Amino acid sequence: MKKITTIILLLISSQLIAEDTSQDQNKKNRSLSIYLRRYSTFIDSFEQRMLFQNFNYFDQNDKKSIPGYELGIRKKFENSNFSFQSEFQEYKKGNIGMRATACIGRYCDLAPVSAGAYLRNQFRNNILYDYTPDKFRLSFGLRYIKSEVSDGSGYRYNYTIGQKFFGPEIGFEYQTDKYWNFNLLIHYNYFHLFGKIDNRYNGTYTNLSPVSYNSDPNATYVGGEFGMKLNYDFDDLYFFSIGILTIEARTKVNPYAMTVNYVADPQYKYNLDAITNLNYVIYNAANSREVLRSVYLEAGLKL
Repeated sequence: MKKITTIILLLISSQLIAEDTSQDQNKKNRSLSIYLRRYSTFIDSFEQRMLFQNFNYFDQNDKKSIPGYELGIRKKFENSNFSFQSEFQEYKKGNIGMRATACIGRYCDLAPVSAGAYLRNQFRNNILYDYTPDKFRLSFGLRYIKSEVSDGSGYRYNYTIGQKFFGPEIGFEYQTDKYWNFNLLIHYNYFHLFGKIDNRYNGTYTNLSPVSYNSDPNATYVGGEFGMKLNYDFDDLYFFSIGILTIEARTKVNPYAMTVNYVADPQYKYNLDAITNLNYVIYNAANSREVLRSVYLEAGLKL
């Protein structure tokens, strides 16, 4: 009887040890993270500056945030210090509020106007290297962005102002040790992208002489991204974060590459080109600064 009891106890003990080992192994094997972010973002965009240049629109005093979403994955390669990360981000707003000069008699003031629908997409693919495991990482990869504002009113006018860039980025990531399931993660990425801008307008003056802006010159998009977030692990599977993200960049384009076509009277084309290009230089539209400041909530799981 004692032998049987001893055998049963040994079997139970071995089963418990096997379960603990399996759980530990599962914890170690959770190498894939999937997360979703919800952004609330203040945007001072390239498109808003071009609207000011083209139509004398002004930024709103009461800046309103624009909602955005991001879906991301991160995969740690087994028996390696390398990880792969991919993120897709989208901002969308049906109306960008601006201000334009409006006059009644001799009295003039800035009145709110609709500047059109705003859309911005960003896609990133990165390889990360654990220089110090679970502490400090280096990253390098590719970034793609596309943004635009567009509006129109039938045959009267329509315009599209935007930018599209693709290129490399490098950066680093630092995370603290965990305390009560909390830890802090900080990252910075520098990017230098290549592409084109869109500056297209078709409309009429009161004398019904149509005017067409049609420019898509080559340009570069250079800047940096800084982010910081506080993570909380509910358990080995689910986590939640709150963070901030700032992107500052400049869109650099040769102003003399932008053209204006005066369709009704082509002989005025070069005169209009000269005036428009001079305005681009004066208002620094050829080297336009863009800023995005965000706060976000993140929820994810580890598999």
